[in-house]
Amino acid sequence: MKIFDDHQNKYIIVLVVVGFFLIILGQITTLNISNLDVSLLLGNLGLYISVVVTLQYFFDSKSKRNLIDEVRFASISNSNISKSGISDVLINSKDVNYCDVLGHKSNIVIGFHYSTRIIDDYYDELLSRALKGYSTVLIISDPAGQIGRNLEDIDGEGGHVKPSIEKIVRRVGEINATNNVCSQISICKNGSLLRYSFVKNDVGAWIKPYKNARGRSHIPAFYVRASSSLYEFFDADIDQLVRELS
Repeated sequence: MKIFDDHQNKYIIVLVVVGFFLIILGQITTLNISNLDVSLLLGNLGLYISVVVTLQYFFDSKSKRNLIDEVRFASISNSNISKSGISDVLINSKDVNYCDVLGHKSNIVIGFHYSTRIIDDYYDELLSRALKGYSTVLIISDPAGQIGRNLEDIDGEGGHVKPSIEKIVRRVGEINATNNVCSQISICKNGSLLRYSFVKNDVGAWIKPYKNARGRSHIPAFYVRASSSLYEFFDADIDQLVRELS
């Protein structure tokens, strides 16, 4: 890729040649006008033009090359991000609004350990899905197994996991017992730790990773749209998990 076009290159060459010509002219002539050493003036002017133009050329070349590299890097990075399918990121996963995802008629699979947020904040949306006959699968941890004890130990809140899961099961039971329900919400109890929680339909998926360290903190979440490489990975992984638990 050219840093300067042909016109700019010709302009630079002409200035450098003029500068050297003035330097040579100042060396071979002895001209004084009113006590002004014109020869010295011509030589200094030629030196100034040559040095300034040369330095400016190298400075502009480096600056433009760096700019081109930065633009190229940004373009490639943005292209990779676009291809990945990530279209939204929230620093705090509690800021995610699942209304649009839950309102879509496609099949939905929701997976988490024992948080009651979905059933507390989106009870009406889940009920609406059941009444409309939309399929919803809920994957939660099995409190009776080793996973329940592990979660109690990780979160450091003894006795908190089992009551939360019991509440989820009870509220889902209320939805399924509602008159005119066309599609009941299915609950799958998972005996292993999830690597991430998710709310996935055929259009996209909200993904929330889990921490490795103990304790609580804000956890980010990102949305992956369908027909992308990342969505295909999560879609296949979640579908396999559902088959294993069914």
